[in-house]
Amino acid sequence: MSSLLKGFALIAFLASITVSSRSATATLIEADYLINNDNGAVFDTDSGLTWLDLDKVAGLSYIEAGQFNNKYRYATYLEVEELFSRFDNANYLSIGIAPNVSGELKVAALSFASLFGTNLGSFSYGLYSNESGILNYAGIYTAGTNIIGTDWDFNYEIFRASGNPAFSTYLIRVSEPQTFVILVLGFIVAIRRRNKTI
Repeated sequence: MSSLLKGFALIAFLASITVSSRSATATLIEADYLINNDNGAVFDTDSGLTWLDLDKVAGLSYIEAGQFNNKYRYATYLEVEELFSRFDNANYLSIGIAPNVSGELKVAALSFASLFGTNLGSFSYGLYSNESGILNYAGIYTAGTNIIGTDWDFNYEIFRASGNPAFSTYLIRVSEPQTFVILVLGFIVAIRRRNKTI
């Protein structure tokens, strides 16, 4: 087997280990926003995404939230949907709300709200642009422990240019180059240098 093929095999193996280990231990954990241990963000070990706490942009319009910090970007519909997939086993009403959840689901919902922060004491709601490009929101209402999932499909365009203190916006840290990409680029540079010396 040539050294080139061995290198690609090693990279593929390392990538598969990284992906499989993520899925086996998926969880949300506190993360840093500006300084060490400020707990102003949430890291999702499954997706590898770091989400800004909702209380950081509480009351800002969707447009203002997108300009809040250039190290953060709007979450996509698919990213929000993946985030809320942890609540797929909830008993949602046809309108997309799971009211008064209990047991492990309630613990998970309250943990979510604790990590992401609440507005006005009980609203852990984040705006996002749905698959049709219309503003919607998903989140947790802690007073009744309701889960508002991504099937809650109403038009909240009113908050695009004007804020509401109960709402925030889902923002994700702009990722730095991943280790895998760096490995691949390093491998390509090494091969080019080797070919030039031959």
